[in-house]
Amino acid sequence: MAGITLPSLSTDLAALMSCLPLVDLGRVNSDTASKLAEVIRRRCA
Repeated sequence: MAGITLPSLSTDLAALMSCLPLVDLGRVNSDTASKLAEVIRRRCA
């Protein structure tokens, strides 16, 4: 919905057994990281 593509999004297999599984956001360039941070900031404001 925010128009951000995370190229290697995956589930952290080691964390699947925990109560709070982690998601690996993958490697992104600085532009994508900035866009993601901005979406998070707007959502939390």
